[in-house]
Amino acid sequence: AVPVVAGHTPSARFRVTNLEGHAVTVRPRATATPGLSVSTAAAPVRIPAHGSVTVPVAVSVAEGTSTGTVTLTAGARSARIPAEVTGNLVRVATMSASSTHSGSDPAWANDGGTDSEVWLNGVGGWNDDTAGDFPDTLTATWAAPVSLGRVRVLTLDSGRSPASKVGLRDFDVEALVDGDWRTVATVRGNTAGTVERTFGPVPASALRLVVRDSNDHKYSRVMELEGYGT
Repeated sequence: AVPVVAGHTPSARFRVTNLEGHAVTVRPRATATPGLSVSTAAAPVRIPAHGSVTVPVAVSVAEGTSTGTVTLTAGARSARIPAEVTGNLVRVATMSASSTHSGSDPAWANDGGTDSEVWLNGVGGWNDDTAGDFPDTLTATWAAPVSLGRVRVLTLDSGRSPASKVGLRDFDVEALVDGDWRTVATVRGNTAGTVERTFGPVPASALRLVVRDSNDHKYSRVMELEGYGT
C-alpha cells in the first residue's frame, strides 16, 4: 500500500513492462477512488523491447478520507494498489541509520508494520550492525519541514524476544530544527514494547532516534518509528 498523509504528496510507483520484441510508447493514465487525487507525467513513455520503466504517481488526500485505491492504466492493461491514509509522518520520510545488520534495512522501520512476531533475522524492523557499541542512530528525513508534536517508538517485543530482555532501554529522540538537533524526548530504563511521548510542536526536517543502550546491551532493535503532528 502507498502511505498517504494529509498535506503531503507521496508517490505511488508502478512498474510498466513491455513484453513485445520491439519498443512501444504508451501514455499512462492514473485514476483513484473518491477522496484521493492523483497525477502523473502527461508525456508518453517509451519502453524498450522486453524492458520496463517506473511510473511515479503523485497522490493527495481530501479531509475525511480513510482508505482508497490508486489505478494506473497503460495501453490495454491496468494495475491498482491500495492507499493507506495515515497521520504518521514518518511513513513518507526517507530512512537511514548509523549501521545496518544484514536483512534489517532502515526502511523496515517506517513500512507500517508493527507486529513483532514477524521479526526473523531483522526482517520486519531495523537492527544495527555494531554489537555492544552504542550509540546507534535511526533517522527519518523529509524533503520539507513537517510539524511534529508526538512520537512513538516501537522496539522488538515478541513472545520469543520480549522488550524487557532485548528491546531499547535508554534512548533520546531528536528533531532537526533550523539545522540544529533538538532533544524532544528522553527515555531511560525502558522495558516496554511501545513508548509514546508528546511535546510542543516543532518544525522538523528530520527525526532521529539515538539509542544509548538496549536491555541485552548488544543491539538496537526498532520495529517502527512513528511521528505525528499532535
